[in-house]
Amino acid sequence: MEQAAKVLDYRQKSGIVVLLTDGEETCGGFPCELGARLHDEAQHLTVHVIGLRVAGYTWMGEQSLLDVKCLAEKNGGLYLPVESEDELIAALERTLGCPMVTQR
Repeated sequence: MEQAAKVLDYRQKSGIVVLLTDGEETCGGFPCELGARLHDEAQHLTVHVIGLRVAGYTWMGEQSLLDVKCLAEKNGGLYLPVESEDELIAALERTLGCPMVTQR
């Protein structure tokens, strides 16, 4: 997440990052803290989070989902849980603001 923001030059330019996640934090970071720091450093960075097939999975725990929701909320973004391919397409169109242009 932080690397994507850096590539976008988030301190100087507006940008949108869409994070697709299974809800499990595996990079050793703290998504909510990162969200707050990114917001403090860049007022024009929007972070959307799409949670792919996260409903009903107990292996990742409730806190993991709250952390990624917080990452989006701190940066003016949406948190969208999706279960199907059609929901994923709709979530990508909503967060990126453009329709899919290729056929399945």
